[in-house]
Amino acid sequence: MLKQLLSQHFHSLDQAHLLHGLETLGSDQLKVFWQQAQRLDPSLLLEQRRLLDRDKTPILSTPLKTPGLLGSKNCKRLGRELIDRGKVGCIILAGGDGSRLNWRGPKGTFSICIQNQRKSLFQRFCERIKKKQSLGQCLQIAIMTSLSNHVETEIFLKKNHFFGLKSSQVQFFSQTNLPFLDEKGNWCLEAPGKIAEGPNGNGDVLDSFFTSKIADLWRDLQIEYVHVIPIDNPLADPLDPELTGYTVESGLSVALKVVKREFSQEKMGVVAQKKEGISIIEYSEISPERYKEFLFCNVNIFCFCLSDLQNLYCRVKLPLHLARKKTNLLLFNQTKQVSCFIWKCEKFLFDVLDYLPRSATLVYPRYLTYAPLKELDDLENVKKALIAYENQ
Repeated sequence: MLKQLLSQHFHSLDQAHLLHGLETLGSDQLKVFWQQAQRLDPSLLLEQRRLLDRDKTPILSTPLKTPGLLGSKNCKRLGRELIDRGKVGCIILAGGDGSRLNWRGPKGTFSICIQNQRKSLFQRFCERIKKKQSLGQCLQIAIMTSLSNHVETEIFLKKNHFFGLKSSQVQFFSQTNLPFLDEKGNWCLEAPGKIAEGPNGNGDVLDSFFTSKIADLWRDLQIEYVHVIPIDNPLADPLDPELTGYTVESGLSVALKVVKREFSQEKMGVVAQKKEGISIIEYSEISPERYKEFLFCNVNIFCFCLSDLQNLYCRVKLPLHLARKKTNLLLFNQTKQVSCFIWKCEKFLFDVLDYLPRSATLVYPRYLTYAPLKELDDLENVKKALIAYENQ
């Protein structure tokens, strides 16, 4: 029965190639395949294909010229007061794996050895949060995982006793997946009975957080501001007092950290000035010539007014972006996976800036805030940055 339903379903989508190897599946595998097929709405395939057909329009945005500057004692004081009162929480974006670091497991479990001390990325962030707590205080953090690393992430942190934090102050929620597209705009197979897919970008934090019970918990705890940071930047401050105070004092819906671009081919989103607020342009969506005009770059560290972010979630659906990636697929009439280029569809959190006019930036020196750990070649630079940061 399930084989017939799957056949009808994928033929109706003109995706009959996904039935390859169907005859090898047992009843439990067929059930899982059918569950995945039902989760993938036919309109999603059309939406993804429209991205492939979309013409790239010229970027007409004006580069940001004057970001906010560090050094406000009042902002630091205001931010510390709010943190001490438990009004600020932190979401850590940790849906990625460590494959580009030659590491098996969630990226947050990857450890870096500095001055004879080996600590995972999760440990570094947990210890920083603990240092910011006043006596008896429990600052709240939420970790966004992916479907593939959620269980392993929870087990790792529980096994390590949350690195000094209480279990009650660490929450977990998972982002969802989106299927990959091949060069022709079709969904692909990872294995018989399994459509290849991956986490749908950091922008999914909007849907995933506010549909979780964590959002209700934070409202009950009267948390008013939330920092969002990526797991793969060990210099990210999970609860930055000055960024918090700057957001509040300036009456912003969101403030984000930026750094100056170092060279013309740097692969970072750039910051543009709008009539009201700011926006981010992804590096892959702007020509190299125009990219050079933009001086300030996004490091994906945000401070949001939580109520404004929730209001946005209720009325806005963030757009999808395309990213070209390499992964292992099962091609038609093949028995083993083959390494192929695919298109990955992702939501980006910075797109919320297009809907939040009260937005602004605060420029930071790189040595204080930005040391990305994307792949193994980055490791030595990250170590040097951490040593300099810890010895300042």
